[in-house]
Amino acid sequence: MSAPGWRTAHVVQVRSRTGSIVPIRVGLIEAGTGSILPAALKIGNGDEVFLPDEIATQLIVNIRETVAERLKITGEHIGGETS
Repeated sequence: MSAPGWRTAHVVQVRSRTGSIVPIRVGLIEAGTGSILPAALKIGNGDEVFLPDEIATQLIVNIRETVAERLKITGEHIGGETS
């Protein structure tokens, strides 16, 4: 039996409000029994939080809406171009 851990992980590096670089990890975690738990999210050294499918889907929608709102306010497009 393997120890619990990340089975898959997609990591991006972002800058915090204080200027430090912080990893955001999203992926699947094994329970150690071979079973796969829901998607998980971890920011920096914080706790791993489990995202049931409905919550993960809503989080994706929320992020897209937030980015769209920011682009509308700034007049930018994906890629940094302005209109």
